[in-house]
Amino acid sequence: MGDFKVSIIIPVYNREKYIERAINSCVNLPQTGEVLVIDDGSTDNSKQIIKNIAKKNSIIKYITHPDKKNHGRSASRNLGIINAKCEYISFLDSDDWYLPTRFQYEENIFSKDSTIAGVYGIVEVKFENDIAKEKYYNRFESNIIKVSDNISHQNLYKTFICGGYGEFQTNAITIKKYILNKIGLFPKNLDVCEDTHLWARITSKYKIVSNNNKLPISIQWVHQDNSIINNPYLWSNSYITMNYSLFKWALKQNDFEYDKKNDFFIGYKKLIPNENNLKTFTKFIIKNPKFLFNKYTIRKFVQLLKNPK
Repeated sequence: MGDFKVSIIIPVYNREKYIERAINSCVNLPQTGEVLVIDDGSTDNSKQIIKNIAKKNSIIKYITHPDKKNHGRSASRNLGIINAKCEYISFLDSDDWYLPTRFQYEENIFSKDSTIAGVYGIVEVKFENDIAKEKYYNRFESNIIKVSDNISHQNLYKTFICGGYGEFQTNAITIKKYILNKIGLFPKNLDVCEDTHLWARITSKYKIVSNNNKLPISIQWVHQDNSIINNPYLWSNSYITMNYSLFKWALKQNDFEYDKKNDFFIGYKKLIPNENNLKTFTKFIIKNPKFLFNKYTIRKFVQLLKNPK
């Protein structure tokens, strides 16, 4: 297991207050092969902080977009993936940090089963102050982010499109790089939910399993600048866009059976609860006429015509 090394990707935009803590949580982990810090056009002191730390440790790589401008989390993570040298990849948000056990269970699981494409764990949410804590609990019930033990890896994709089984957070997934090259990277057209889009695609095609560790392996630090607590409308609108995009993607997957494609439709439909299925589906086909003669589409139309509700 000595050759298990991970490329850790940290996108950064104006996080001078937190970035040193994030980087330091990575560099001393024995499984860390490199830390790719992607500066997404920061205008504060983040750049100098990163470069100062990198001078002391050669595994830290400072990377910027070619035009030095801000391109968002997806583009920054994608740039990190493209530049990653290790077989395994993980992600860390610049205001969060890893715990010392971050890759302890993952290393063992990957070594025992070559069919496993990714391993996920638990994240604990902590708060910078009471205001951030109150805003967080206005949207979420728990400060522990995890997937239910009751869901198999074969059905894991359902937690991202249908809900009901918890979720895993991007800080706690370790993935083989070749999987990202095959499935595609983070979608750049989504300001949020971009990670959910990617994990839904990956878990619907590859074996992604729990690390079976009941304790968190990463900390999500919620502060007053977090978009997750400050703009709920952005998230709700992005969920619809994301699920619409995922349904279109699912219909193109020739290896998906009808039931799996239908799960993606259910996820899309779930976010438009005031329309019956036939109306929702008809609207989709009008927007995407190329799917009119898809086998799934024909079967779905027959079902809905028999029972439109």
